[in-house]
Amino acid sequence: MKNISLLTVVLLMSVNVFGQKLPGEQVEVLAKFEAELAQTQKISTKPTLPAIENVQVNEAYTVPTRLLTLNYEPPSLKPLALNREKPEPAYKFYSKIGYGIPNQPFLDLHVGSGASNDLLYHVHAYHNSANNSQLQENQRFSSTSLKGDVIKYTENFAIGGELGYNHDVVHFYGYENILDSTLFAQDSVRQRYGLISGKLNLFNSEITKGDLNYDVGLDFYNLSDLYDGNELGVDVYLDFTKWIADAHSFKLKVGNDLTNFNGDTIRQLNNILYLQPNFTFHGGAFQFKIGANMANADSVFYVFPDVEAIVNLGSEKFAVIAGATGDLTKNSFRTVTDYNPFVFNQFEARNTSLQHYYGGLRGNFNGFSFEGLIGYKMYKNLAFYLNEVTDTKRFNVLYDNANSFNIHGSVSFKAIENLEVGGTIDVNTYTLDTLQAAWHLPNLEMNINAKYKLFKDKLVLRGELYSAGGISYLDANSDIANTGSLFDLNIGATFQAAEKLGIFLDLNNVTNQKFQRWNNYPNFGFNLIGGITLKF
Repeated sequence: MKNISLLTVVLLMSVNVFGQKLPGEQVEVLAKFEAELAQTQKISTKPTLPAIENVQVNEAYTVPTRLLTLNYEPPSLKPLALNREKPEPAYKFYSKIGYGIPNQPFLDLHVGSGASNDLLYHVHAYHNSANNSQLQENQRFSSTSLKGDVIKYTENFAIGGELGYNHDVVHFYGYENILDSTLFAQDSVRQRYGLISGKLNLFNSEITKGDLNYDVGLDFYNLSDLYDGNELGVDVYLDFTKWIADAHSFKLKVGNDLTNFNGDTIRQLNNILYLQPNFTFHGGAFQFKIGANMANADSVFYVFPDVEAIVNLGSEKFAVIAGATGDLTKNSFRTVTDYNPFVFNQFEARNTSLQHYYGGLRGNFNGFSFEGLIGYKMYKNLAFYLNEVTDTKRFNVLYDNANSFNIHGSVSFKAIENLEVGGTIDVNTYTLDTLQAAWHLPNLEMNINAKYKLFKDKLVLRGELYSAGGISYLDANSDIANTGSLFDLNIGATFQAAEKLGIFLDLNNVTNQKFQRWNNYPNFGFNLIGGITLKF
């Protein structure tokens, strides 16, 4: 009832968002928190260069906290395009069911309406868990989710809705393990995240007479854990695109994003009003976008550039790209625990402001495509993670201003017939104001993948090499240490035994590396999972 009342207040406030002063970021401390950190001093790092993905560079890394599994390609369940086209044949049911080592049941189930011009619906159920406690005490996790979405089309517009629940369980196993001795009971190190999320939106199902696309919506969620943490988030937005002469476009997005966190020792209210206009001009081989990302939070008004120029060269086989952008992003309970589920939840949630300047090349010819960018980023209140002093199983969230040199890129090509190869790389170096190092932010992440099809595509072989390194932390003596480098090799195969039946086998972390993405938390070693796929 409390959350419903708060949601009502947020909606009323969002409707009147232009007629009143918005609340800012407020922090009310209910109890004194005694955590202390070791003395730090400023350190500067010098950039190093490797090479080559999208113009939209990821500003934060997302590294799986669960077992790394190979991607697969489920059949299409529903069209995602804004404008309705002739429906294509689609399966209404798809499932992937398996079991693996260590103690790893797996289920991925999709049920949908198939292609339709009137009503689309889709239900997705997922479960994956593993228990490696025999080798590493309390090293176990569980991830379960159920989500449904529906879109109803009318002659001129469509109404969509989503509702889902995620139940994720992790354990704080990041402590020294003594054989034949129980250091912590399972319940004492268990953490559970319960997330209810949903969306309602109204958008045009056909191109309007004025060549205007619109999307008006409401996103909401409620996240809770086992340690008295609870966060409500509501984002109300209006998104418009006006097409001019079928080539140029003017876009405008305006919204109000509010989160309210209630914890055992701290309460925080954070509201961001944002306005994002831009105009894109297409002139043959030349494309130029000019705009701005504006935000108001905590009685401070932010203006970031949103500018990009693309010049095509050599019959559009090559392009030169340059741009400048920026944004104000939240470090909320939800975003932080998505990135690091082992954090102490009573942390101060600040907003991170970013300005990003980049340039690079893009190419696509004879089945070979690439994109490479070099960028420079300026952060204020960038989030870092360091083990808590009195309880090293959990992490504190620290903030510092930082400058970062970034290289980001991707490449894909067909080496031979039926063999596809691709790869991505991301390199970052940081210069910080006060912290000793960029705690637990990797300097390097790289992924190389390959897919080979045989027997008229019935057999598909996959391989993936994931590498990460340059992750700094404080060791038991409070000295700066580095996790070293990870080379995680995964291989797998799928075989379509019949029209509706297939089998799969994935071998993960074949080299059995115990890399620590988070200090004191070694990854699962070699693991495998196999099973069947069904579709009809």
